[in-house]
Amino acid sequence: MPWILRVQVVRQQTNPFPALHPYQVILHHDTCNAYPDEVVDKLRGVITSLGLVDALEIASEAWQRDQAVIVTCPKEIAELYQSRLRAAGLAITIGAS
Repeated sequence: MPWILRVQVVRQQTNPFPALHPYQVILHHDTCNAYPDEVVDKLRGVITSLGLVDALEIASEAWQRDQAVIVTCPKEIAELYQSRLRAAGLAITIGAS
């Protein structure tokens, strides 16, 4: 009896929603806001999940090093944070991480 070899072709499905590339929301040091109190209040007012200690560390790093990463998130959320933090008077940019 001859052997019958079966070949099954498996097609790899591509994900229609590839992983979103992370973006960093960056706080820049400026002379318009009182550090750290005013900056911490504005950061926590927009990014409600940000704790007091984290906000203080971010403000302190921006003061000492001229910039600090606030959060890393998908681009759309980074753009939302950027527009809200700018409206609050902070110097904010976003960039791919």
